[in-house]
Amino acid sequence: PFPGTLNVELGECSRRERSAMESFDGVPIEEWEDDERTYGSATCYPIAVEAADGSYESAHVIVPDRTHHDDSQLEVIAADRLRDELALADGDEVTVRVTQ
Repeated sequence: PFPGTLNVELGECSRRERSAMESFDGVPIEEWEDDERTYGSATCYPIAVEAADGSYESAHVIVPDRTHHDDSQLEVIAADRLRDELALADGDEVTVRVTQ
């Protein structure tokens, strides 16, 4: 879903809290393919992202069933480029809140 993807690096405390997200009902996405490749299944969780310059209320954390990311990162997707919407630079802190 580029350009709306934002990878968020989690600190140790946030890593422990991340596991609680999976206790919420997520939105399942079945695997699918197009002419060029196959996309694996995943689960999305609705979230809000808060930053120093504002918030974005309609994003999702996507958790692929198979991924190269470990539990130290969240992959956030949105319809808009979150770096622009929230005026983010590498290293900026954000708060991610599940909105179910």
